[in-house]
Amino acid sequence: MRVLFFVEPFPVRGRPLDFQWVVGRWLALSQELTRRGASPLFAVSDAIKAARPDAAPWLLSPADLGVSPALPEEPAQLDAEWVRLMTDPDMPIWHPFIEALLERTRPDAVVTWTVNAPLRAATAERGIVLMHQELGPMRPPNPVLYFADPRGVNGASSLPDVWPMVREQPLTLEQELELEWLRTEAMAPSPLKSSR
Repeated sequence: MRVLFFVEPFPVRGRPLDFQWVVGRWLALSQELTRRGASPLFAVSDAIKAARPDAAPWLLSPADLGVSPALPEEPAQLDAEWVRLMTDPDMPIWHPFIEALLERTRPDAVVTWTVNAPLRAATAERGIVLMHQELGPMRPPNPVLYFADPRGVNGASSLPDVWPMVREQPLTLEQELELEWLRTEAMAPSPLKSSR
């Protein structure tokens, strides 16, 4: 099985290295996948590839595919392009990169950290599994949790469709215990917060 980890090459918030930490987490996961017979690859920005020479053999960037989109320099224009990236499947700046990437890697599944409309459209057209991953609602010092969603993250997630179906279901004992833990331990004031 070929798994493509898609670390958004678009410089979200104007910071091209913003998701570099995700590469580190996914590299650890990819080692386990490799032991299980999968073949992982990563799509990253040119900046992340330059910053991670240790992982260079597994990283593909727009420059590797001969498709380096010209980006606006003004922050407001860059933000507008980011919104368009999340909503326009035919976005001319990034659609060619996505097409070249999928043609080159021919993945069976794609795991992404963001909502990318050209990626969503191209994987759907090819019948490729697309899974969106994101940090859960808790942040350190609480345990770091992740979730995976076939539809998207944040406002584009499947939660609005799923919640009406599950909100009336009774919790299992395990879920009750987890909820109690969240109420008492995870939501308790942090010593760092109270010392301020």
